[in-house]
Amino acid sequence: MKKTLEQYLQDMHTAQTAAAYIYEIKKFKIRYPNHKHLRYEDIISYIDFLQHTSGTTSVNNRIIASIKKYYDFLFETGKRHDHPCKNIKIGNKKTKAIQTQNLFTREELMVLLERHNRFTKLEIRNKIIVQFLIYQAMQSREITRISVHDIDFANGTIYIKRGNILTQRTLELHPTQIYVLQQYISDIRPQLLTKNTDKLLIGLRGAVLSVDAIHAIFEQFKQVYPDRKLNPTTIRQSTISYWLNVKKFSLEHVQDLCGHRYPSSTEMYKSIDIESSQKWVNTFHPIQ
Repeated sequence: MKKTLEQYLQDMHTAQTAAAYIYEIKKFKIRYPNHKHLRYEDIISYIDFLQHTSGTTSVNNRIIASIKKYYDFLFETGKRHDHPCKNIKIGNKKTKAIQTQNLFTREELMVLLERHNRFTKLEIRNKIIVQFLIYQAMQSREITRISVHDIDFANGTIYIKRGNILTQRTLELHPTQIYVLQQYISDIRPQLLTKNTDKLLIGLRGAVLSVDAIHAIFEQFKQVYPDRKLNPTTIRQSTISYWLNVKKFSLEHVQDLCGHRYPSSTEMYKSIDIESSQKWVNTFHPIQ
């Protein structure tokens, strides 16, 4: 005989905890008649709604925990073959959203690729760095760790190693990157190199490029946007925001692209949609 949801929860928790979970799950089912078929994005949107309109963090965490238990039940009993919120973390801290209105548009970022350096060798190298930020949203430290062998010209991809914060990933190269990288590796890099290393990016004196050196490169770009904060971090942030809010990539896909370990890190970049927010308010608190 198959277990009911109530039996499933009562087997794992005290009667009081199971009752609290069942109470929240019943409310969730009323709000979402198609609850058995909700996707990851739907759950994230509901969590966002809770954070902006509901009570305390502890109350919201209890609601989220209840929803996760419901989908645990569906998954373990074979009623679903996936779990839409398995990797959603429950925490005590409210994530601070990125102020996406202060970031750069795609058009503004592309202007940076047209800038020229007085050292021709460095111009090509610096263009590669800017392209990594714009097209792959890499962190500066990730860029310094890229080796020549991480670039797969045959498949048009680049491998980004795992770090202390971000995950490893293999991303597609933009077509314009392939030509520039080939030119740099075959012609420019050997001229800059003075030590034996497989690292891709080399400084003017032949040493492997450091994080500080990458940030120093962007001093020359300050005259382009003198009144704004332009650095590798804001360029990476602008690219993530572009993927999520302009290209409308799914939250999971953007999380994979930028190497975030947790969905909440990616969710910080979600722009507030006033029209969408109003729909949420009307859905849960309709004007009678």
